[in-house]
Amino acid sequence: MINTRTIVNGEVKIVDVNEKDIIKKLEKEGMDKVSKLFRTFLN
Repeated sequence: MINTRTIVNGEVKIVDVNEKDIIKKLEKEGMDKVSKLFRTFLN
């Protein structure tokens, strides 16, 4: 799990995100280079 800080309505909220969900989301958005960076970073 990765803690990511997301700003919602001016408030900073810490959200637990699954690494695989991040990679899937990035691939879905067509950001192949970023998802590869995440993969190498996580591995």
